[in-house]
Amino acid sequence: MLNLTASRIFQILACAAWLTALIVDNACNAQDRAPSSVPAVKYFLDEKPDSEDIQKLPSPARQVLIAKVKALSTIYVGGRDGVISSKDQFFARLRVLEIIFGDASEASEIGVFFGAIGVPNIKYPHTPSMLEREYFVVSYVGEDGRRRLLGYPIAHSEYEQWDAERLKYERSR
Repeated sequence: MLNLTASRIFQILACAAWLTALIVDNACNAQDRAPSSVPAVKYFLDEKPDSEDIQKLPSPARQVLIAKVKALSTIYVGGRDGVISSKDQFFARLRVLEIIFGDASEASEIGVFFGAIGVPNIKYPHTPSMLEREYFVVSYVGEDGRRRLLGYPIAHSEYEQWDAERLKYERSR
């Protein structure tokens, strides 16, 4: 049987707290040291995509559509409480303003999924001012029959600028 005095219990708890703080501090510092190691992706482009971009489509992609659009809404569909309900994190309703390539009618609305589960840094129209802008998108229908947006890797600094604007908006709500 252990015979622990109050003083010894306090020493053990203090040591455990110190170790916990050290582990958390190291984890946070590791994230601060290597933010660019986490991928950042955007799905809504400011400029018209070129033919090289189209080469990045997954091989089973069909019904490719390249269009100038306005995002009407974006919602998170990735699941809650650790339960993943989709292969995608987001769904957006888009108004087609101009067809660059593919079949769709201008002024039509389409629904698209984007943001594969597991991709942490996703840039998309979030604030009212972002939703007012016009974007170019490349979309396709995947093997599962869902229309998805093609993602483009971006510099971490571009993601951080977007995230700062998003956080400023969220704090003001």
